[in-house]
Amino acid sequence: MKKLVVAGLVLGAGFVSGEAGAEEGVFRALQSVERQYSASIDGPEGRIEAAHWTGTHTVLETSGPTFGIGSSRVVYLARYWRDGDRLLKLVSPSTVTDANGDHLFMVARRGSTPVGRNEIRGGTGKYAGMKGSCGYTIDNAGTEQTTIVVDMTCDWSR
Repeated sequence: MKKLVVAGLVLGAGFVSGEAGAEEGVFRALQSVERQYSASIDGPEGRIEAAHWTGTHTVLETSGPTFGIGSSRVVYLARYWRDGDRLLKLVSPSTVTDANGDHLFMVARRGSTPVGRNEIRGGTGKYAGMKGSCGYTIDNAGTEQTTIVVDMTCDWSR
């Protein structure tokens, strides 16, 4: 009986320390953003658009406490889009800010399809030193493409 109690305490302590000091994890989130303003120009490489978007980032699934299920954050992103050339089509840096004011920095990249990759590039507070990668798909809501919903699954480490 004594061995069983000790084993339970050791195993329990492992779970607590594993979650509290997690240095890697996985989360799935939805981002819903609306275009606030944009500008475009036509040039020799085709049309280039720059836009500012804001919205929410909500965690649907997670492997640990850093990204709590159901937690929401505010997201601000800039979108740079090239249409008509053979180079990468979209580059979109973003800042995701939680209720404590901690920032998560990300950069999305994709071609002309709705499937892309988001890089986690650190942050402040609980996101400091975080790196990772997120596969994502987008859905343009509305005919004017003024609202975008992004479904992403991210692997991160610190």
